[in-house]
Formats: sequence, structure tokens, C-alpha cells
Amino acid sequence: MCNLINLSELTSTGKQILIWGNNSLTSLSGLDNIDPTKIKYLYIYENPLLSICGIESICNCLDNLDDIVIYGNANGCANQIELNSACDTTLVPEIEHELVYSIFPNPLESGAVISYSLLNISHVTLKIHDLNGHEMVTLVNEYQHQGEQKVIFDGTNMYAGIYLCELKTDRTSSVIKIIKLK
Repeated sequence: MCNLINLSELTSTGKQILIWGNNSLTSLSGLDNIDPTKIKYLYIYENPLLSICGIESICNCLDNLDDIVIYGNANGCANQIELNSACDTTLVPEIEHELVYSIFPNPLESGAVISYSLLNISHVTLKIHDLNGHEMVTLVNEYQHQGEQKVIFDGTNMYAGIYLCELKTDRTSSVIKIIKLK
């Protein structure tokens, strides 16, 4: 099986992906970490053994494309209909039972470290709200790779009191209470 696994650290290709005329490529695995919101043009053609195109980053970009050309590949990736079909089965959501994250120290006097783990590449927002629901600060608003994440929260300019730390991903959200001393 020939794939693109050596490109697994690649997160952006500019606006286009062009995969053309590769006689041994069988899978697009390896392009999993590309930010799908950046892809506007998708060209996958004349790859006679390519049958696995329905990877998450490709599937997630389909609704945002300005142009798509798919032909001359193996069954499973022969045309846009086959890609759409593969994506319909690929994008069955993985169940995250609970989004686990922590804030240390909590209560805090000035700052803290917010740690969390992502099972997949995901758009993440991390915000601090007061008890009335007013947003105080956005710490994260971006696509992030799977794995452990750490964010430094500087609360030195905030008044003493109780705040809510809200972490949202593409699939789930969770809120933790923060107590600010002094």
C-alpha cells in the first residue's frame, strides 16, 4: 500500500490539493491533519490504484470547495459520487464520552495552566466568562491537532470572584468553574 503517511505533520497546502498521475498511490492517508477550512480547490485524477480518498480532512472540506475534479482513480475514489459516499461512512462521529480538561492551580491568584487532550484534529474554542455569561477573554479559537494541549491563562487583570472556563470542540463542550483569589 502506497500512501502519503510521511506528510502526516503537514497542516496546510495553501488553497489547493493536486494529486495527479501517481501510478502507485493507493490511499490519501497522511493528509489527515490538513486544515479543511483552507482547502478551496481539490484535484485528484489519473491515479489508477488510488481507492481510499475518504479521509477526514478531505471529507470536511467538500462543502467549502470552489472547484473539485476527481476522475481516473480506482473504485472508491473514481469520481465525486464515490468520494461523497466514502465520506458519508467515514464521518460517522466518534463518540467522546467526556471532554476531560483541567485547570491548575484552581483557585488561582494570578495565572493557571489549562490542559486538555484532543482525540482528533478539531476546531477548538477556549473562553473565560463571568457568571452572567459575558465573555471575558478568548484564549483559543483555532484548529488544533490531536493530542495533549496546554494553554497559559493570565488572570492578573481580573477581579476576585468565580468565572466559567468553557472548552468547545467540533464534537463536544465542557465548562469548569474557576475561582480567582485576590
